[in-house]
Amino acid sequence: SRTDSEQAEVIGLRVRTSDEEVHHLRVPDRSGEDLRGTRNSRHWNAALLEELSEADGLVLFLRPASVRPGEPVSELAALVDSSSAAAGDENERPWDPSMMPTDVSMVDALQELSLAADRESFPIAVIISAWDEAEAESPMQWMHDRVPLLAQFLETNSGKRPFEVFGVSVQGAAFAQPKDDGEADAMVIEIDAAEPDPWERATCVDAAGNDRELVGPLVWLLRGGG
Repeated sequence: SRTDSEQAEVIGLRVRTSDEEVHHLRVPDRSGEDLRGTRNSRHWNAALLEELSEADGLVLFLRPASVRPGEPVSELAALVDSSSAAAGDENERPWDPSMMPTDVSMVDALQELSLAADRESFPIAVIISAWDEAEAESPMQWMHDRVPLLAQFLETNSGKRPFEVFGVSVQGAAFAQPKDDGEADAMVIEIDAAEPDPWERATCVDAAGNDRELVGPLVWLLRGGG
């Protein structure tokens, strides 16, 4: 179920790595509305700020289908030239932070997180989710093609904030979307016996596109970004 916009949950996990080290994880689960509200209002939620100050690492998720690209410079110049003519347009929408391109928004968020967490260094795992939807040979190539400012920011600051990029696909394909609950209840999907096991459809690759275990991003973070 979706996270309640009025509440914050914490997921607790105890994991053991292959070298027999045991780690206790606390993963804050906050609603998208809460996070977007923080970005748009430019005011930190006090509880979120406290969680950030205690964080040992960050996981940044990007979904190819949801990336909002920026406008080419040539088109922006045309908009500036016509701004005076459109000044009286009643349908004109004032700019607000929600209109930022994805990579600008992510760089802004990481800069604010760094200041809020007041930490000299922390690892950042970038996960490109629904990797099967991405049209790229590797996650790093996808980053440079689709969110170049974010890629440059991470590379420039990798000394203080080590990062790694992963492509992850949990489903392995797009699932059918029913129009309503009635259609969902009546939906019958036949799966051929030759189809791979659902667990086998889940995949993870590293920045260069090499296969990794699905827990790869988590293991990388637990090792402090190494």
